[in-house]
Amino acid sequence: MKYMERRGDNQFVWGKKDTLKTHNSDILLQVDPPEPVSSRLFGLPKIVYNEVDKLFRVKWFIILYSLQNCEIS
Repeated sequence: MKYMERRGDNQFVWGKKDTLKTHNSDILLQVDPPEPVSSRLFGLPKIVYNEVDKLFRVKWFIILYSLQNCEIS
C-alpha cells in the first residue's frame, strides 16, 4: 500500500511510481486484492484496513523503540 496514495477514508489510488519493488521483510500482511471503486480507486474492507493500520503502528513502534535504545558510537 505504500505505493498507493490515500484518497479519502479507506480509499487509495496508484501513485506516480511505475516500479513496484519491495523487500519481503517489508511485507506485513497479505490481503485479498482491494475492491475497485472506480477505474483508479480501490477500497479495502474496514476490518482488513484496521488490521493493516495496526500492523504498521506496531512495526513503527518497534523501529522507534529500537532507535531510542541503540548506542551511537
